[in-house]
Amino acid sequence: LSMKRGTDSDCAMTPDVPAYLEAMQKNLISQSEVDVNLKRLFKARFQLGLFDPPEMVKYAQIPVSEADSEAHRQLALKISRESMVLLKNDGVLPLKPSVKNIAVVGPLADSLPALLGNYNGTPSRYTTLLDGIRKQFGSAKVTYHPGTKFLRNPVGVPESAFHAADGKPGLAAVYFKNRDLSGAPVVSRTEPQLGAAGVGFVWGAGPAAAARRLPPEVGTGDFSARWTSSITVPESSKYELSLNGAGGIRLWLDGKIILDDWVSRPQPARFNAPGDPAVAAARTAEVSLEKGRNYDLKVEFFHVAPAAEPGAGAFGGFGSGMAGPTLFWNPENWDRADALAAANEADVVIAVVGITAQLEGEEGSSRGPLPKGFRGGDRTTIDLPKDEEGLIEAVKATGKPLVVVLMNGSALAVNWASQNANAILESWYPGEEGGIAVAETLAGANNPAGRLPVTFYKSTDDMPPFKNYSMKGRTYRYFDGKPLYPFGYGLSYSTFAYSNAKLSSSTVKAGGSLQV
Repeated sequence: LSMKRGTDSDCAMTPDVPAYLEAMQKNLISQSEVDVNLKRLFKARFQLGLFDPPEMVKYAQIPVSEADSEAHRQLALKISRESMVLLKNDGVLPLKPSVKNIAVVGPLADSLPALLGNYNGTPSRYTTLLDGIRKQFGSAKVTYHPGTKFLRNPVGVPESAFHAADGKPGLAAVYFKNRDLSGAPVVSRTEPQLGAAGVGFVWGAGPAAAARRLPPEVGTGDFSARWTSSITVPESSKYELSLNGAGGIRLWLDGKIILDDWVSRPQPARFNAPGDPAVAAARTAEVSLEKGRNYDLKVEFFHVAPAAEPGAGAFGGFGSGMAGPTLFWNPENWDRADALAAANEADVVIAVVGITAQLEGEEGSSRGPLPKGFRGGDRTTIDLPKDEEGLIEAVKATGKPLVVVLMNGSALAVNWASQNANAILESWYPGEEGGIAVAETLAGANNPAGRLPVTFYKSTDDMPPFKNYSMKGRTYRYFDGKPLYPFGYGLSYSTFAYSNAKLSSSTVKAGGSLQV
């Protein structure tokens, strides 16, 4: 039936494929009907130039650098600005230039995953919401405390933390074409940091660009490597240091070994997040580090070459093509008491809360243990997660103005915030420059003009069961209740109204046009 209705390509798993052959054998599908689908598929391939020499294909002339060009970054910023939806504002926004002390709380303010969602590329650089706020409000004191450990995954150690022996940022690296670091190294170089991707690389070329490729001198067989550097931290705190990747690893700080897992481990699945207990439990160590102090860092690892073709399955640095390891850290500054102390001293509190693709979406389907309200990549409730709900309630109790910034891909039932926060800004997964767009919107440099493309319901109980595929009771067309925020809703810093609307006709035929 789907083929007759125009489904040309079916991503079904192998066991389902014989059903099409069986349908043809039973004359439910004719050869001529199958040919229609086949011809459309091949026409698209011909139009894309897949059967032509590369020099004849205009798409093949586009350099890889164009995918991360400045023009495209500016386009990403433009889209992010235009997607901001202001759900509530009692006048606290835009923030006045006189604001001198801003407390930022919430687990997603410095999160890269919350910027990118899933099915995404990996930008060479990015601006988190915290970065954007600090830049936009440069004359104000901006403090940040997540206030919860919820969704606080490790992030890539920033380039500014590393100091290689040659004076360049990064780590001095030597590579050997064996598993035990024996003999003379085949290549020496400085490894650059890769933002949230950590320090690491993938097999082959792919879209990762030269900075992420394994040195070609290493080849595609087994190898080992040693990274050395000194490392400094921006704040005194306890830090979780994590090393992910296949093969064996060892890590020293100031000559003391703190991670020793010199055994060959399988490559983590491509959907596993950094810090996922199923992947990194044996490869994470907690250390106390002091601001302003240099620590000698040494990492050794060996890697067993994957059996698959080099480059196969590399997704965002965590696929089967990962040559590993990747180095992450997670500052343990999530104590709620610190967040409340900062809120008490602030002129305004900005709480950045919501969910990420770790919890919603297809790529969440094979994660480890999930919090209440989530199952695989699905949600069993549309409520804001309890950890975050408790945090925003606690900071509001300080009496300071509260601005809630939401980061999410699907609707959230933010009933408490709707009643108690001074403002709510829906920023979605705003992309690589999302932090700039959000901060500009908070400051009034960007006037929010986005409108909700989905309905925000008050409760999961207001909707039919998830497994009921009928449209009754769903969306702006068939929902009979009162939504929290309706489809198409969105405020602005401008005062506006629609009135005296007139239609060009009281009826319209299918395919016809109507003027308002």
